[in-house]
Amino acid sequence: MKADRDYFYELVDKIPEEKLSELRTVLLKMAIPEFEPTEEELEAIKRGKEQFAKGEYVSFKNFDEMERYFMSDDDTEA
Repeated sequence: MKADRDYFYELVDKIPEEKLSELRTVLLKMAIPEFEPTEEELEAIKRGKEQFAKGEYVSFKNFDEMERYFMSDDDTEA
C-alpha cells in the first residue's frame, strides 16, 4: 500500500470530529524537527542535574511566580 498525502487526506476524512484533537496532538509531535544538542547545551543539562542532585534548585508554584522571580529588579527571592 502506498502511503502518500492523498491516502492520508482520505484517512483523515474518516476520523470522527471528536478524535481530531488527538490526531492534531500526534501530528504536531511528529512534525517537531529532530536536532542534536550542542556541547554547551549538554554541559548545561549535566550541570543542572548535578545541582538538582545536591538540592540546589528553586521551585515555583506556577509560571507567574517564576517570571516574577527572574524578572524582578531587586535581588529578593520569590
